Amino acid sequence: MQRQQEKAKNRPKDVVDGMSYGFKSFFKSIGKGITGVVTEPMKGYKKSKFKGLIQGGFRGLSGLVAKPLSGALDVASNTAEGIKNTAGFMDNSRTHIRFRDPRAIYAPNSSIKPYNEFDAKVLGFLSGIKKGKVVNKQFLAQSVNYDFRQDRVMCVVFLDKIVLANISKK
Repeated sequence: MQRQQEKAKNRPKDVVDGMSYGFKSFFKSIGKGITGVVTEPMKGYKKSKFKGLIQGGFRGLSGLVAKPLSGALDVASNTAEGIKNTAGFMDNSRTHIRFRDPRAIYAPNSSIKPYNEFDAKVLGFLSGIKKGKVVNKQFLAQSVNYDFRQDRVMCVVFLDKIVLANISKK
C-alpha cells in the first residue's frame, strides 16, 4: 500500500527519473527481502510458537525471492513510463488550456483579494484585445455602461492607464 502511494506520488518525468525511481524501488525490495528472512520467523514465533516459526521461515524465504523480483519489474515499468513521458515532453503539439481567467491584482498595494469572476473576465477580455499587455497591470476598477449611442462600453481603470472598449455585439 505504501509502495503504491509512493509510486503514484513520484511519477517519472523522463528516462533518468524512471531509472532512478526503479532502482531505488529495486534496492528497497532487496533490503525488505533480506530482513524478511529474519523478521517473518520472529513474527510467526510470537504468534504461534514453533508452528509460526516454520511458517514465518517459509514466508521469509519466499519474500527473499519475490520481493527482489517485484523490484526488478519496478525498474522495467518505471523506465518504460519515463520513456513514455520523455516522448510526451518532446511533443510540442500540446497547448495550454485555461480553466478560468487570470486573477485581478488590485492596486495601489498589489493586494490579492478573493477571486472575482467578473473582474477576471474583464481582464481576460482585454488581454485578448491588447495581446496580453494589460494582464500585468495593477487593476483599480471597472464599469460597464451605455454611451450616448446606446452602445455598451466597458471602462477599466488601471493604476497607470484607462481603457475604454465598445463591447456591443453588432
